[in-house]
Amino acid sequence: MAAASVLPYADTSFLIALYGDDGFTEAARAEVLTLGLALVIGDLNELEYRNALRLLNFRKLITARQLTARLASFQKDLQSGLLRTQETDWPKVWGIAEAMSEKSTAKEGHRMADLLHVAVAQSFGAKRFLSFDDRQRSLARQQGFALNALT
Repeated sequence: MAAASVLPYADTSFLIALYGDDGFTEAARAEVLTLGLALVIGDLNELEYRNALRLLNFRKLITARQLTARLASFQKDLQSGLLRTQETDWPKVWGIAEAMSEKSTAKEGHRMADLLHVAVAQSFGAKRFLSFDDRQRSLARQQGFALNALT
């Protein structure tokens, strides 16, 4: 399958699993191997991922050493191209997010982060949405994205 036909967007839950050691790590790593493509992320992902790791450290769920190692692995993959950053067109993202919010938030309770991740992926032209977050997966499915397996 050509790269352009599946352009995979990885949300923060997917990145946490990919670089961590949790119940979804095996599935995340298998997905990356199966795709054999760079994962597209934006500045939202970069900041949210780093902040999520720091929060895990604050909550004593990972050690300072694990925090440093995961940040280093993430940075290495950004530099090597396994993770590909794409510039975010924020006015476009806001418009997409507002349209999704108007259509479904009152019925389904989507959070702002759910809307933003799906809107960023859509603005990038992604076709596959990689996530372990149930709400984001539901919203992404409604927007026509293919999803990663959960196991």
